[in-house]
Formats: sequence, structure tokens, C-alpha cells
Amino acid sequence: MNQPSHYFLAVPLPEEIKSFLFQCSQQLKKQASYKVWMGKHDFHITLVFLGGVAKEKLVALIDRLNNMTFQLEAMNLKLKGLGGFGKKDQPRVLFADVEQSDALAMNQKRVAQCCRECGFQVERRPYRPHITLGKKWAGEGPLFLERLAERIPPLEKSWSVKHIVLYEIHPGADPKYMPVQKFYCEP
Repeated sequence: MNQPSHYFLAVPLPEEIKSFLFQCSQQLKKQASYKVWMGKHDFHITLVFLGGVAKEKLVALIDRLNNMTFQLEAMNLKLKGLGGFGKKDQPRVLFADVEQSDALAMNQKRVAQCCRECGFQVERRPYRPHITLGKKWAGEGPLFLERLAERIPPLEKSWSVKHIVLYEIHPGADPKYMPVQKFYCEP
């Protein structure tokens, strides 16, 4: 029996930011041991992870999101350094942190509510916007984020966002995340 494809909704990044983050991650690879490093075209800011989704449920969600896009606000976002999830000295995920934004927080809440109304289980932990660079810690010694941050250019770039994207996950492919549908924000 075929497993349903996995999907998530996210804020895409402009090419300039992807290129910058990829250059940084190439420098970080020399200093930090992660089993998985994100490819340049896979950088994004997840809003809601959906998991495996049957086609009928996906069509209903797309329809509902198309009808709610007037509620999504355009956003101005900014990187604000390195961060990690997990142990402080051996974070399982290394990420570029994203400065808190009222518009991003509101859009994430609206998208999550729309997903719940369509029957999806949505993460209950507080939303923490980030851009994953590496995951699955493979090192033996401690990792010090402060020292790593000193070895790359400052993560302080800004950009504007005018849409969000529904992505389908293709494990083993490059890029791994393929856009399915864009949903435009109101200016």
C-alpha cells in the first residue's frame, strides 16, 4: 500500500538569503558535526508540518487556504544569529534564528487554525521560527554556538515576504522540498 506524501506549509526564502545561508553552512560544516546539512534550495521557515496527507484532505486544505489568503499579512523578516534545539553543547538541530515578527506570528496562528479546522494535528509547543542548517548531531565533543557564530558573517540580513508555500517532501531528492501551491499575502 502506498504511503501518502508528506507536506508542510512554510515561508520561502529569496535566492539571495538562500545563497548567503548556504555559504555560511559550508563554513559551519568544517566546525560542526551533523549527519544532515540542508541543501541550498531547501531552506525555509516552517509554519505548520502536516505529515502524511491523503489527496482529498490536501485538496480541501488548499481550497480553504485559497479562501483565507486575504487574512495573511505581508511580512518583513530578519535573521538574528545562530541557535540550536536540544542540549546547549550538542544541539540536535543547528539553525539560523529569525527575529520575532508580529506579522509572522499572526500568519502562523491563522495557518495553524486553518489546518486544525481541516482536521490536521498541529504542533502545540510555542512557535519558534527558524531556518534549519544542520540536524542529527554526530559529534563527540561539545559545540559552542558562540564560537561557531564568530566564524561566519553576521546573520543579520532582512527580506520581505509576500506569499507562503505548501511543500511536498521528496526524501532522497535534491531539492527535497518541492513547492505545490503558493498562497499570497495582502500587502
